[in-house]
Amino acid sequence: MTGARGAGVGAALVALLLAGACAWGGATGPAGRVAFALASTVVLASVAWLVGQPSRCARATGAERAGLALAAWAGLGAVPWPSGLVRALAPLTAGSQAAALGLPATVAPSLDPGATARAALALAGVVFVAMAVRAVCERGGLRWLLRATALVALAVASAGLARGRYGEDEPLLFGLSTSNPLNAYGPFANRGHFAAAVLLACAGPVGLLARPRAWADRWLGALALVAAGAAVVASGSRAGAVGIVVGGVAALTCAGRVGRRLALVTAVLGAGVVGGALLGVAPFASRLPVRADEAARLEIWRGTVALVAEQPVVGVGLDAFRYAYPGDGRGPVEDWVAIAENDVLQAVAETGGVGLAGLALAAALALRALGRDRRAAGAGGVPRRLALAPCAAVLPLVATATPLHAPAVAAAAVVAFGCARGLVRGEADPAVRG
Repeated sequence: MTGARGAGVGAALVALLLAGACAWGGATGPAGRVAFALASTVVLASVAWLVGQPSRCARATGAERAGLALAAWAGLGAVPWPSGLVRALAPLTAGSQAAALGLPATVAPSLDPGATARAALALAGVVFVAMAVRAVCERGGLRWLLRATALVALAVASAGLARGRYGEDEPLLFGLSTSNPLNAYGPFANRGHFAAAVLLACAGPVGLLARPRAWADRWLGALALVAAGAAVVASGSRAGAVGIVVGGVAALTCAGRVGRRLALVTAVLGAGVVGGALLGVAPFASRLPVRADEAARLEIWRGTVALVAEQPVVGVGLDAFRYAYPGDGRGPVEDWVAIAENDVLQAVAETGGVGLAGLALAAALALRALGRDRRAAGAGGVPRRLALAPCAAVLPLVATATPLHAPAVAAAAVVAFGCARGLVRGEADPAVRG
């Protein structure tokens, strides 16, 4: 089985991996991370066989190589280094080790080597998912990938709406309240991960609605988008609700002059409402009250920056933030701080300056590849702003939580970006009737 048919089956395998990781709470636990890494390896090997291009799948792009290098760097944090080197580059780790057990001849720079090793495996698995998605799209399976991803969006959103967690009664937006069962986390541990996964999976329905399609694709895309929007709002995630607006503005800018004007008005009004609430303007502040867990975020960000300064080169170890942050009285002392409330800050704290450079390189190479695809497509592709709308929608969550540290959400991100590349390329998919 090769060619377009194999690519269609490969798209189904990618979607099953994504759905399974979402169903397993985002695959954030120790077993989930290892299982995700193994499953992504199997999926990549299967896709390579199905599309009949094993050498092409194994030949990583520049962005994929940068991602694998970052995973390797993160994994090195779980390997013992000479104690002198650790003392020089990771003084926090060396001091903690010496205080607890004495400093042996070799010591891993990560404060939790086991968690770091598992997280590095999961990160490599995310890159394998990206490689599988690229192979599927290059062999004419983009439309099947869009359909499968739309089904994932519909399933995860429906699970969240049907299976709420933690019956909270708290203000959402404009005085509205959410309570169980509409507190829609679904199988995820928190609303930030849930909202990010749903928004990124919207790459499927957005893609189906962005190009000429069969009537069944139009209905599937519309239904998945409606369910996704309802689930994100019902989850109580304010950053997710803002993300819907951000993604919508990105999409509207591609809808001609009227769409751009509407996008501008929406952006200005949204910024005015949020700004008014932050400045304490009574009508807005009363409708957007600060939650108990939101007031401490600025202090947590300051504490994370201070943590970065302690081990700026190597970081404290991927997925070891929860053990590193509480030291030295950083941040709110009444709560145990397990996440940095900002994906980028936490990634820098965990992987250091080297990790930041790797992330920046991978992002730059990926965007450059997307630009090449758009230029090569001419008038036949989808505008980049529309194709990237789901990725743009998740930015408010990335800035106020750590969803990309969950393997399922990170996998959804690379699937969304892979769909975007295929859409802007405008490649000819197999003919679809209906």
